[in-house]
Amino acid sequence: MDRTYSSINSLLEQATCIAKRSKEAAGETESTEGYKRRQTEELIKFANDNGLWIDLSHLNITYMDRGGENEVFHDGNVSVVKLNNFEYTGGDLENFFIRIAAHNKFFGNVPYQMIGFAYNIS
Repeated sequence: MDRTYSSINSLLEQATCIAKRSKEAAGETESTEGYKRRQTEELIKFANDNGLWIDLSHLNITYMDRGGENEVFHDGNVSVVKLNNFEYTGGDLENFFIRIAAHNKFFGNVPYQMIGFAYNIS
């Protein structure tokens, strides 16, 4: 998968669909923790299959700060890299991705672009 030339929301849309399908597959019988675990497993498989893992140590970025749900880095120019922690997403990863898409719709002048997956440093 070539992230360099993908449309701004392509990876985000794919991740949202994976999270939604995993939730639907769980049905009404599986607990929230169960389908969130399944969503995470499917997203990890997707990242593995498509070479979407990012090693933050290979990016030319500087750590700035961390909040409750993310760690923030700066590239020294105009881009900010945010590493979001799924532990703060509540019981459903689909909602996390929907919130990012909503942000992009309403604040198109400062859009999020999903560039891949990484494990949180701490």
